[in-house]
Amino acid sequence: MNCSGASRGLSSALLWRAFKRFATIAMPAKVVDASVIAAILFNEEDASMVVELIGDADLWAPRLLPFELSSVACNESRFSPKLQEGVMAALELLAALNIS
Repeated sequence: MNCSGASRGLSSALLWRAFKRFATIAMPAKVVDASVIAAILFNEEDASMVVELIGDADLWAPRLLPFELSSVACNESRFSPKLQEGVMAALELLAALNIS
């Protein structure tokens, strides 16, 4: 997950504590973007952190999400052609996430 604070020299541990503090506020819904969903679908190194932050909240995303994730999938396939089947399977999981 790329945070604008990381470019200003903030440590990832500090950012994680801040995100965790605000993410644990009981909210019935959370807005997610493509980077958050891509971390989960493509099993990126911060996927477990993302899943913990989201919890069981209802998820909302911009309508461009499928297009953005398709772009990520193309890049994943281009850089790792042998993972192409896994990338396609990951995109199929998008429907299972039930994002509004």
